Amino acid sequence: MENRDLDSKVAVINEIINKAVETVIPIAEQPTRKGISAKTLRVKEPSEIMEKYRKMCNAVRTLARKDKQNWIEKQCSNIEQFAGEYKTREVYKLIKSINRKWQPRQTAIKNKDGKILMNREETKERWTEYCRDLYSETETDPKNKDLLNELEMISPPMRVDEDDDILYED
Repeated sequence: MENRDLDSKVAVINEIINKAVETVIPIAEQPTRKGISAKTLRVKEPSEIMEKYRKMCNAVRTLARKDKQNWIEKQCSNIEQFAGEYKTREVYKLIKSINRKWQPRQTAIKNKDGKILMNREETKERWTEYCRDLYSETETDPKNKDLLNELEMISPPMRVDEDDDILYED
């Protein structure tokens, strides 16, 4: 090493330092997408807590599936029992409860000012106002007169004894 010039000595020292750094400090994983930081990459690594959480979620899902299967089997045995007793109304109710999909009901609506209305009466009044505004716009347009007349002719008359709670029907 004493025979070499200064540049070759620096190159050898740099090589030794680089080898030492590579063995001591691991190469950091580079993000595959732009905008992903090293902190995010550290978070994605599985930990004991995440593994425990995943196992618990799987256990809950499995138990929920078993509970649902047991409930369906119980409903089916009830359907068979009611069918044997010729109780068709109960049979159809149980079948409907099994097959019916859950649908959320919207009970809130905004008024013209943007305030949210939650009361049933206020909601009904707002829907009435909204529909009235829609039809009042079409009444002024001469093209829609024929359409409105046709709608009035084909729509059944509203009975007084009819329940007015159409928005909240099951």
